Amino acid sequence: GCLRDVQAVGFPIDRMRFHTAGGHLLGDVPRLRREADSMRSISLQRGRLVAALRRAALDAGAQIVTGERLVGATESADSVVAEFASGRRDTAELLVGADGVWSTVRGLIDSSAPRAEYAGLYGVAGISTMTGVEPGVWN
Repeated sequence: GCLRDVQAVGFPIDRMRFHTAGGHLLGDVPRLRREADSMRSISLQRGRLVAALRRAALDAGAQIVTGERLVGATESADSVVAEFASGRRDTAELLVGADGVWSTVRGLIDSSAPRAEYAGLYGVAGISTMTGVEPGVWN
């Protein structure tokens, strides 16, 4: 229920273009989505995404707890119990592993899951004011 709020804090991206360091166009992809997908991609700052999701969670009655370290999770037919280093335990219907590349949750729910490994790629992003660029295109 928070799609519109998230979209509102970003910028729609209609095309993605890849160039060599010398400026030669390597590829031009429409919408960053499959043709059958009616959604449009957006570009936004992580902080704005977190703020929109946090606001939606709080509005939905969620309790947000910070400063805890997950150390265990026990699953049953209708719930999961999350165990924290402080001794705290929380029960919920769902445990979401959105804790990053070095995810503790991933390892707890699937001990054979692949470990993160450097792929030889990295991304750098920023915000600037520019002239001569086409709006809605990620280059």
